[in-house]
Amino acid sequence: MTTNGKSRWNPRSITTYAALGTAILGLGGYIYARQIEPNRVDINHYSLKFANLAPEFKGYRLVQISDIHADGWMTRNRVADIIKIVNSLNPDLIAITGDFVTYESTSHMDWLAVELGKLKAQDGVFAVLGNHDHWSGADQVRKGLKDGGVIELQNSYHTLTRGEAVLHIAGIDSHYIGMARIDTLVEKIPDKGFAILLAHEPDFADLAAATGRFELQLSGHSHGGQIHIPILAKPFLPYYGKKYPRGMYQINGMKLYTNRGLGMIHLPLRFNARPEIAVFTLE
Repeated sequence: MTTNGKSRWNPRSITTYAALGTAILGLGGYIYARQIEPNRVDINHYSLKFANLAPEFKGYRLVQISDIHADGWMTRNRVADIIKIVNSLNPDLIAITGDFVTYESTSHMDWLAVELGKLKAQDGVFAVLGNHDHWSGADQVRKGLKDGGVIELQNSYHTLTRGEAVLHIAGIDSHYIGMARIDTLVEKIPDKGFAILLAHEPDFADLAAATGRFELQLSGHSHGGQIHIPILAKPFLPYYGKKYPRGMYQINGMKLYTNRGLGMIHLPLRFNARPEIAVFTLE
């Protein structure tokens, strides 16, 4: 387009508008990643079919949450809202796959224990610790879980029954910290019965699947990358969360689900990695 025989556009104005547009997009992206996406919790439902699941456990509903990371952002009010959602899903069992707190602070465990105590499930609430729980102070976290009525599975298992049928819910301590004892755990679990493993770090699945003892592993740790910008940038993924960072996988006959978690670390941002609550119906 021309005006009085002169071009309205010139390279300098194009560069200026491009820079302005980029700045606006960047600001909009930051606001979305800081204020919007972290507050939009997905509730993802999965129907999982297993050939060896006892008929008595058909339709069993398990709700998983992970990586709460109680801190200045993940406040008591936010956790209370999440717990209301979890309870509304009418779970038979609730699984929490680690990282209740962040870094070197357990100052939030007192109120977190009270809120966790409000979780309701027919067969109870089970959990494993994550690497941040150990870094922050495993003893304090464990006390909070106990006070909140949460059963920690520290390289141990719990057996659920429906008549003569059994289902084993097992848990492994943090592989990142070097506390996982899979051989000891497998030796403890009875040979018969469907078995589910809770393991904070998803990449532990290769070791778990190699035992041939577990039908399903539930994990967290990776936050789904937390900031995931396709093409432009690779998601940040922690050690033992790089191979299986999000969603459902099949590994040597064992299913793995990596939950994107609820809280955040490092930067208080989420992009293309919305927090989630996962609901599994066993079939």
